[in-house]
Amino acid sequence: MKILMLGGTRFFGKQAVQALIKRGYEVTIATRGQQADEFGDEVQRIILDRTDRTSLEKALEGLTFDVVYDNICYAPNEAKALLEVMEGRMGKYIVTSSLAVYSEGEHLTEEYFDPYHYPIVYGNRNDFSYAEGKRLIEAVIYQEFKVPAIAVRFPVVIGTHDYTRRLVFYVEHTYNETPYTALRYDEPMCFITEEEAGEFLALLAKADFVGPINAATNGSITVKEIIEMIEAKAHKKANLVESSSHIGTYSDFSNVTLDCHKAVALGMRFREVHEAFDEVITYDLAHL
Repeated sequence: MKILMLGGTRFFGKQAVQALIKRGYEVTIATRGQQADEFGDEVQRIILDRTDRTSLEKALEGLTFDVVYDNICYAPNEAKALLEVMEGRMGKYIVTSSLAVYSEGEHLTEEYFDPYHYPIVYGNRNDFSYAEGKRLIEAVIYQEFKVPAIAVRFPVVIGTHDYTRRLVFYVEHTYNETPYTALRYDEPMCFITEEEAGEFLALLAKADFVGPINAATNGSITVKEIIEMIEAKAHKKANLVESSSHIGTYSDFSNVTLDCHKAVALGMRFREVHEAFDEVITYDLAHL
């Protein structure tokens, strides 16, 4: 099976490439060439600019793939350009979407956001919020193109290779007793580990499934619980204040949790969210 991975050199994209290689697939990674990878001769490489249609046309001309993974699509124009360039030359398209497509609510199934009837507006990344960009990407894929497509709705991804350092914010500020503000302190959230995200993407290569799909660790957790876990492990007390210039992360994703029965039905097994946080917090404390 021939695989193209757009965005596969770091975090869960890297995990997905590793999982695909283990399955024996022929993997090509497409990046701007600015981030080194560790795959050696296990992958082939293409240099392109994901946001530039001319670059896509030149780099992908004549190439065919059984599955194209797109981890770095953030705007409807980007989705349209890639799908037009690769039209008739890929068997399946798997795009990384987001929990952000939903409004607030717990145990949300995929039906809570319907991309098949969402009004399409074209534009570039700077024209929309992150959440609206992801909604419009899905709408374009399912309304404008006939390629079998899966939109994977991930929540926030955590892990020891998280370049966003969102969890590290809480670890560092709590450990150093730096004053900070934690917004939406008691609201439930869901997450997924980088390993699970990569494994689930790889599982979808041969999955008999089309449409949006949720994927998240089991259970939910609050910022309050995250801070308490850090406090217990660091033997420090968080210096929480009502207002400061140091604002805790994750608040944009609070009070949303996902129903993942479709992912489980495909054979995915998820970890428990508190167990996952325990592991990553331990790592982050050891690497301050």
